[in-house]
Amino acid sequence: MRLRQVALNLINNAIKFTSKGGVRLRVEVGADSVTVEVQDTGLGISLEDQQAIFDEFRQSERTIARGYGGLGLGLAISKRLVEMHGGTIAVHSSGEDGAGSTFSFTLPTVPAPLEQVRRADKFSSSEQSVLVLTNRPDTSERLCEHLSRRGFKTQITLIKRGQTWRAQLVQSRPDTIILDLSTDPALGWETLKEIKSSQGLAAIPVLFFSSSQAEGTLLELDYITKPIEISELTRALDQHWLMAGSIRSTHTILVVDDEPNTLEMHARIVQAHSASNRLLKARNGREALEILHRETVNLILLDLQMPEMDGFEVLEAMRSLEGARDIPVIVVTGKVLSQWRWRA
Repeated sequence: MRLRQVALNLINNAIKFTSKGGVRLRVEVGADSVTVEVQDTGLGISLEDQQAIFDEFRQSERTIARGYGGLGLGLAISKRLVEMHGGTIAVHSSGEDGAGSTFSFTLPTVPAPLEQVRRADKFSSSEQSVLVLTNRPDTSERLCEHLSRRGFKTQITLIKRGQTWRAQLVQSRPDTIILDLSTDPALGWETLKEIKSSQGLAAIPVLFFSSSQAEGTLLELDYITKPIEISELTRALDQHWLMAGSIRSTHTILVVDDEPNTLEMHARIVQAHSASNRLLKARNGREALEILHRETVNLILLDLQMPEMDGFEVLEAMRSLEGARDIPVIVVTGKVLSQWRWRA
């Protein structure tokens, strides 16, 4: 999917800036790498512009002067994706108008991965291990009993402030982590922050659990901090789609933020991640809940600090909303999570 995204971005750019001649796609397979090359006979790129063409929100002076649109994000995202996969991306052009350009990226070849276990049903695999992090085991006893009956390998680990539990977590490498927020929500946020800041743990799915309701509820959360880095959001989006083993090309993503410019910016970055993404936008928590009542959403990018109804209240409402409690949420915050209070 990522290879297709980068290749199509280069092809679309080549077609966009080529009015005469043609566009050629070439793939060269080496002993331990593959190079994809897109060559055009279009506008060309000056030597000066080549130095910054892969930077965020940068366009060449020549394209701006001729009225070509665009956000200047496509090449920046392509570069990040290629480099995240251990590759390189480059551009070659004489800089002469009409002489064209050649964009290419090279990726190392790796053994084909084993077929991923699909996660359409989070609680259906007897091979999965679940680690429950809690400061009071009694609050999650029913949850653990339920998971064990469904065939999960369940383990409870006690977490307390000041204790070094992360090393134990890295060693055990569970398939899923459940954070119990029933008695100490602030500790749960601190724990989530530690998990997501650890290179060895960041890719593990995390669910928030609360036993405040009769049956208890779960929410799947990730979080990133403002200002959003394109590579960080791309990683978070990729992680959700890959964990889900999804083969669908279209995902509906709800972006929620009360600041108009930030809302538009986040929406554009999500759209740039994949042109097939269907975007929904909400300016506050109330609008977000209205959308969730009438739309099927695959992922939510949620700001925490909003007037009227903040992100915590949205998460609380989602726990009791049929069809919404299973939607993964990427929390966006400009604050350290431990400074916030869960409204339970």
